[in-house]
Amino acid sequence: MRRTTLALPLLALAALVAVGAATAHIDPTPAKALVGKTTTVAFTVEHGCDGSPTRMLVMRMPAGLVSAKPVPKAGWTITTAKGGGSVRQVTWRGTLPASRESRFALRLGMPNKPGKTLYFPVVQRCTRGVIRWIEIPQKGQPEPEHPAPGVTLVRSR
Repeated sequence: MRRTTLALPLLALAALVAVGAATAHIDPTPAKALVGKTTTVAFTVEHGCDGSPTRMLVMRMPAGLVSAKPVPKAGWTITTAKGGGSVRQVTWRGTLPASRESRFALRLGMPNKPGKTLYFPVVQRCTRGVIRWIEIPQKGQPEPEHPAPGVTLVRSR
């Protein structure tokens, strides 16, 4: 009986730790954007890689995006790669301590496709380790471990 009494609180604690780790993402603000409008979206990086500081973020732009322009960020250098005349990838280089969160913003021209979610796959490179936030959530499936941040297009907020 004593083993069960001790094991249950430990299992509950382990479950809470697992849930905390699973809910850490790169979150966009706002998560909804007006169709056909230009919107600044800030992507919040919540942590480093297993205690290691973030040194670089590489974000791919989704197909159909009208335009993308990174917003300057103090202490970080920003480069863009173009394809077909528009920005296809943005790279930020700098240092973000592992236990701090920070926002990385883009000025985005949204397409006129209400209800569509645009996903922005991100590779987070740290001093030690890499996290690939590139998994696209599928309807009816559990949320992936490392989901790509997504912005849903709406007609009005």
